[in-house]
Amino acid sequence: MFRILGISTAFMLILGCVSATAGDQSNPAIGGYCPVAYFSADKAVKGSSEFAASHAGKTYYFVNKDALATFKKNPEKYVPAYDGWCAYGMTFGKKVKVDPKVFSIVNGTLYLNKNKRIGKTFDKDQSKHIAKADQEWNNLK
Repeated sequence: MFRILGISTAFMLILGCVSATAGDQSNPAIGGYCPVAYFSADKAVKGSSEFAASHAGKTYYFVNKDALATFKKNPEKYVPAYDGWCAYGMTFGKKVKVDPKVFSIVNGTLYLNKNKRIGKTFDKDQSKHIAKADQEWNNLK
């Protein structure tokens, strides 16, 4: 009986952990930076958990309720390419973490990169790098 009780208690704890982290906002997408601000302010601006929304399994923070409302109208316009992975790294088929302050907007799409040096490399030939990254991203999906 104690064995069954122990197993069921462990199972309940596991379930509790899953549901507690399912809506966890402690690890927001883009490091908590507001995806709308890249477009409206042309810079990386930290959002607030007070203005949060989920899209495609990720939680995004916004600078204010207006940015949140803008995002909700058309989230695909604001989410970064390659699910937020480094755009230049994606040209090699690699999922590389980014510095949210290193970004480019090309033809209405947000691209993030690992660091300033990589961002400059990406920007030198954006069209070529985007074409290659798109191809690699499609292979990964």
